[in-house]
Amino acid sequence: MPIVIVAVDTAGPLVDAVAGTPVTLTGPTAGQPPGIAWFVSGQRAALAAVTETSAGLLWPVRHAWVDPETVTSLVEAHGAMPDAIVWPAYAGQTGFPILVPATLIERLAGHLGLNGADAVTALIAEGVPVRVVELGDPGIVYDTATPHASLPATRGLPSPLPNRRRNRTRIQKVGRPGSASSRTPVPS
Repeated sequence: MPIVIVAVDTAGPLVDAVAGTPVTLTGPTAGQPPGIAWFVSGQRAALAAVTETSAGLLWPVRHAWVDPETVTSLVEAHGAMPDAIVWPAYAGQTGFPILVPATLIERLAGHLGLNGADAVTALIAEGVPVRVVELGDPGIVYDTATPHASLPATRGLPSPLPNRRRNRTRIQKVGRPGSASSRTPVPS
């Protein structure tokens, strides 16, 4: 999976920090406001690097406490429903990273004035299916404003996914917004 970092400054200390790693640095198009426009730029760069990429993670840098298993759980949930947005939640509150199918990138580009969660919510309102995945990872909703040592404990939840070694995932019912089987996430 390619790692693409979208940053205003793609030179200097950041270049040194990622030297020798499998990271692609890219900048937003001149004049683009922060928000979903930056994710769209990054996802386009990822799709150019790896044509087999079927989704991207909308992952603001401030959400640095996300457990690696959360990413694995999102990818697994995407495999079961590849056309759906996969939105993680902790203790009933949605957060980040949000897995967005690559097929939605151009639709997201139509929401360039919005932040990431608001743009995803707009797609859901347009009828894009969403799969909310309740995970035991507090890093989903707590960002770097909360010191790592102050995070709540990771919660163990039963797993509906086959061949899971750790039991931390519960996938909720999904569907199209407004249907009886849907749950619209509340952005964090």
